[in-house]
Amino acid sequence: KVHGVTINRIVVVLPFHSLGDSERETLLRIERSRSIVLQFLVQDLGFNFGKPVLVSKSGGAAWSQRTSNFCLQNVSFHIPPETLEKIARRRYWKVKRFVDFFIALSAIVVLSPFLLVLAACVAASVGFPVLFWQQRPGLGGRPLRLYKFRTMKAAYSSDGERLSDAERVSRLGSLMRRLRFDEFPQLFNVIRGDMAIVGPRPLLHWEQTEAQSARLLVRPGLTGWAQVVGGRDISSNDKAALDVWYVQHASLHLDIKIALRTILVMVFGERISAGDIEKAWSDLGESGIVRRPAGAKFPVLLGGVRV
Repeated sequence: KVHGVTINRIVVVLPFHSLGDSERETLLRIERSRSIVLQFLVQDLGFNFGKPVLVSKSGGAAWSQRTSNFCLQNVSFHIPPETLEKIARRRYWKVKRFVDFFIALSAIVVLSPFLLVLAACVAASVGFPVLFWQQRPGLGGRPLRLYKFRTMKAAYSSDGERLSDAERVSRLGSLMRRLRFDEFPQLFNVIRGDMAIVGPRPLLHWEQTEAQSARLLVRPGLTGWAQVVGGRDISSNDKAALDVWYVQHASLHLDIKIALRTILVMVFGERISAGDIEKAWSDLGESGIVRRPAGAKFPVLLGGVRV
């Protein structure tokens, strides 16, 4: 800025998890500023942390060509190739895509007056533009642009000082986040085929570790099993287990159950279901997808974190 040079894009060649602490902190600070676009070349080229990814011709899941090991501290997800192929070839993914498209299109038509009013309120509260987007890993690790209604004001004050997130969030924005109204624009992501109504929620690039790569086998969702079972209050390890469990057990009945529980979360707030979390770990352990340390039982404590 001092020399009149504007940087608007930084291309990161290495996977985020392989960078040093100082480089990670620098990239996180740049990403939070939203003034410079970060492009992660590994994800943009369709590679999943250096592993080739195949996408089912049926439009279903994506899976690694080799045996996949997803390490979770000293617990690992181990999904054999035959299991990955079985998941990818399930007919439900075709049915799910059709149902998702129909629901999203119908919701946009029915809710269009409400969405217009909401957009006007956002414009009056935080200004233009009323939408913002973030790039996140989607199906097979490919980047997608996830859209939301803006809930935060500009990052800098009129005198150029950086504002904290607490100072930027409007009252309307806080209410929209609690009720999940800011997520409605993602219905257009569902129409485009980037997302599903139900599926693992897409993480930020720096949150998407190799330990959680199994969640990229299906399209990310507006809502998911991890969100209705624990939401923001459970550990990333529990979320990973719940997402992998969903990938293994996805069905129309389960999707309807998650959709109904999402409505309850919107009305009454998030509640942790310890029984569902423990069932996910138990089922993954019994099926051999999770390899537990010798003599350990789930849930176990790893570094003081229950998984």
